[in-house]
Amino acid sequence: MERYLVLQTPLITAAEAPGFQGTVKITFPVTYQGNVPADALFRMSVYQDSSLLAQYEQTVHFDVGEYKQVAFDHTLNYQGSHHVGLEIFVSGEEEYSHKWKDVFAGSSGLAIGDMGSLVGMIMMLMMLAMVVPLMKGMAPTDKKA
Repeated sequence: MERYLVLQTPLITAAEAPGFQGTVKITFPVTYQGNVPADALFRMSVYQDSSLLAQYEQTVHFDVGEYKQVAFDHTLNYQGSHHVGLEIFVSGEEEYSHKWKDVFAGSSGLAIGDMGSLVGMIMMLMMLAMVVPLMKGMAPTDKKA
């Protein structure tokens, strides 16, 4: 089967909140190389490990030689690495299918990896709380007897 759609690697941007909490925009840059205009059905799936988290579809019209960026918004509900799958159908036949691993990571607040830095900060504050009073006691005084 001849391929009419040429895809590039998907682009991922945070649409609402930095740090990949909230919504991410997943964009597929596509060039159509067919010799007649066509409609293509894009079906994007988001996975965590082998579990399907969400699936989105949209139909996009392409004119001959047209370049488009086909975008989907996905709301993050799970921590950890996410995989993205894409299937494209033209005239009911599968034109393209691919799965990208570890495309983005979701975070729902403080992740386990962040706990180490949090514990370190707490320890530093505790040390300061002990050292500062000692330093005040060692400061020279100008009191005269």
